[in-house]
Amino acid sequence: MAPRDVLRFGIIGANGEKYMFGAPECPVRLHKTPQGLQGAPFDLSYSQTSRQDGETFKNRRFKRNPITMDVLFGRPDLSGPHHRREHARWRAALGDATNTCRFVTVSGESGYRWKHCRLQAATQAVNWQRPGALGVEAETVALASDDAFWTHPDEARVFSKSEFTAASIHNPGDRPAWPTITLMGQTEGWALGFGGDLVEVPATYEGSYIRIHTDPEFPTATFYHDSEAFNLLPPFVQDMFPSLYKMIEGIVHEDLYERDDSGKRSPKPFPGARRDLIFREPLPAGGNGSGLIPFTIKAHNPQDSAQVMVEFTPKSVSAW
Repeated sequence: MAPRDVLRFGIIGANGEKYMFGAPECPVRLHKTPQGLQGAPFDLSYSQTSRQDGETFKNRRFKRNPITMDVLFGRPDLSGPHHRREHARWRAALGDATNTCRFVTVSGESGYRWKHCRLQAATQAVNWQRPGALGVEAETVALASDDAFWTHPDEARVFSKSEFTAASIHNPGDRPAWPTITLMGQTEGWALGFGGDLVEVPATYEGSYIRIHTDPEFPTATFYHDSEAFNLLPPFVQDMFPSLYKMIEGIVHEDLYERDDSGKRSPKPFPGARRDLIFREPLPAGGNGSGLIPFTIKAHNPQDSAQVMVEFTPKSVSAW
């Protein structure tokens, strides 16, 4: 017998309380399917010239994502003071808009996704003099997420030297992702990219690694290195590394970007590497059932210790 196609919803509260709607021990049940699961509202931007018929599409901007739930709270056999205490815990779990609760969805095809939401409004008990007298009450709860998209569990993949020539990654989200890339082990230089535009990165050696946050809005690239390991390298290898790496005892790090007078970040120039360390092409959107996405890794004279780790948080427009 085929399993039932059932979507599950729940709240992980700002106070740590967990409510998986429909579970036997959960005092909250959904009266109908929550609204706001199929994507955040969005604005469209157009432009028009004085002689143009129609308009030219420019862009789309997703807004905050509202989620509305019609729920039944409580049990007929637990009324009065007990009901009111449990209801107060439920409302505390929803937060007070300055903190957030996590609205979660679970589906067979997409697994676990969530949004961190702020409480927007909630109706009160209809029996003003004896709330909780029946043990069950209906209410409408309105939430909204600052993030337009649904979050998946984090993804991480490590590629060894033997996997560099045929590396690929699966992005389960239907939005592009800007991953964090960590380069480890001894090489004489790297070139990386998810499309045709490869980014050249300085060499690494045993005991060092470079960690790059590829988002071009907030780019960072940091070299972490062990001074003792560096000092054991042959002199001609040490000469390949930029002189700005001042060796001190233990693990030290150096920001590979510099700031101008306005605070704008830009890569520092490096011997043997392109000045431009900015990634312009993200990991493309994947989505349910999508194939693997090629990831170009070129390492110059890599040793067996060379590895590349890719980490990112997939995002999707809808809850499944």
